[in-house]
Amino acid sequence: MTSATFVPLIDITPEDGQPLYRQLYSQVRKSILDGSLHPGTQLPPSRTLANELGISRNTVIGAFDQLLAEGYLETRQGAGTFVVDLPPDLLLTAAPPDQKKPKVGTSTEPRLSKRGQRFAATQRIVASDRLRHAPAFQTGRPALEEFPFTVWNRLIARHGNHSDPAFLNYAFTAGLPALREAIAAYVGATRAVKCQADQVIVTSGAQGALDLCARLLTDAGDKVWIEDPGYIGARAALVAAGTHLVPVPIDREGISIERGIQLSQEPKLIYVTPSHQYPLGITMSLERRLQLLEISKRTGAWIIEDDYANEYRYEGRPLSSLQGLDEEAHVIYVGTFSKITFPALKVGYAIVPKTISAEFENAQRQTGQSVPTLIQAALSDFISEGGLASHVRRMRTLYDSRRRLLIDHVERELDGYLHIGAADGGMHVCGHLGDEANDTEIAEKAKKEGLFLQPLSYFSIAAQGKGFPLGFAGVPEKKIAKGVKLLATLIRSNFSVN
Repeated sequence: MTSATFVPLIDITPEDGQPLYRQLYSQVRKSILDGSLHPGTQLPPSRTLANELGISRNTVIGAFDQLLAEGYLETRQGAGTFVVDLPPDLLLTAAPPDQKKPKVGTSTEPRLSKRGQRFAATQRIVASDRLRHAPAFQTGRPALEEFPFTVWNRLIARHGNHSDPAFLNYAFTAGLPALREAIAAYVGATRAVKCQADQVIVTSGAQGALDLCARLLTDAGDKVWIEDPGYIGARAALVAAGTHLVPVPIDREGISIERGIQLSQEPKLIYVTPSHQYPLGITMSLERRLQLLEISKRTGAWIIEDDYANEYRYEGRPLSSLQGLDEEAHVIYVGTFSKITFPALKVGYAIVPKTISAEFENAQRQTGQSVPTLIQAALSDFISEGGLASHVRRMRTLYDSRRRLLIDHVERELDGYLHIGAADGGMHVCGHLGDEANDTEIAEKAKKEGLFLQPLSYFSIAAQGKGFPLGFAGVPEKKIAKGVKLLATLIRSNFSVN
């Protein structure tokens, strides 16, 4: 049942020539038949509707009586007047009016633009929203059951009960000042990012930051270096901006500068994931980082550094961020809290050079991607009071244990079939198959068995490798062991067929 919260859109015109009750009858009937008034919708009381329309109550009652008599409305004892579930007109037709196809030649349907079609086609493979727990081997999902929700709920209540009235206004387009300060301090300490609070733009997730960058830093037709294979979300944002993607392959040190120059000598923008390349998991070498910055200096290209999993490194010392090495202010640093807290938080950020921070703040205002201030206030306290650092330390230990378990099981069950690539950080590792395997077919069969696999071809534009990124962070130990056994069965079966 739909509650009668609002009066339907009805226009009564005394000069129309028709009796007022007939006008009201006709408009309500039309609204029922075209679906504007849904089945089960409760209509306002006759007195309320009469006052709103400026007509007599008897006029409303007369129209309602006619609609009741013809079967469009029904009364329920003590509840009111409602639209019937199936109006009488629809009983006589093969399909409701909105399901009938228009005759050929009678109208032209509006269509998405070509850019819009390309953008809509860059769909992500996602696990079902209905799954309470992560299937093996979903990527990008933290261990949600380990998040300190007691602490988080207390912070939400703190600001929900005692919020500054300023929180309720249109201020803080670029982010709550306290959160911008907290983020600047956090990335400065953990990633050697050089910035001040006014360079931090708080966005609706990392995707919001990527969308802003694509809008502000590129024009339609601009050539953009993008890692291949690479992150689908970045590809979607850049396609939506109308750019020309230049897929640059990945080698053992990260994005191939040499190959990038061969493909396009003067890109307008370069997108990279240097800390933990997505999906291959490679960490970009210091030498390659310096080469990339030199290319940016020579060509004037912007660099987007997507540092989506910088908190989790298990072997060796973490390298400085590209932004921290940049002397030319060409790097935009993008981060997210969704991977270390919970995805539904949807808080990300872009750290931009001072020369364009005002433009980014204004664009944030125009695109309406701001994050609710209550969430920002709670997150600010969570960072500044040590909750985030404590949680990350605990998760680093847990994830390292799950990473080792996954690698051990793969080596035991799939030796000679699946090779684990770079595995020194992040929340997933990449398993590589031989060329004779069909990773797409394996992924389809795995889906039917409850495994979440994404073939490398899904992330590729021109790259040829076969395999799967295997998430471990949000997957319980028992699921890892069981999942690898099932994966081994599927892969061996695929090899025997091919």
